[in-house]
Amino acid sequence: MPCRVVTIVAPGAPAAPAVAGAIAVTDTEGLLAARYDGQPGTAYLFRPDQHVCARWRGFDGGVDVAAVRAAIAHATARH
Repeated sequence: MPCRVVTIVAPGAPAAPAVAGAIAVTDTEGLLAARYDGQPGTAYLFRPDQHVCARWRGFDGGVDVAAVRAAIAHATARH
């Protein structure tokens, strides 16, 4: 299942993605943060239609690869 990492950054924050190969997008008006309760270190798994399949708080402390794989499998009905 192809996936891509998109890093959302607050206005004025460094735009360098935390993950190699990620796309950095600046949330200039704070709409994404407001809509999805975005907080620093939070990660989301979205479907293309913007449905939230999974959310992890404190993701910047380390990636739980098994949890991400399980969420992708569940979201794609491959579990």
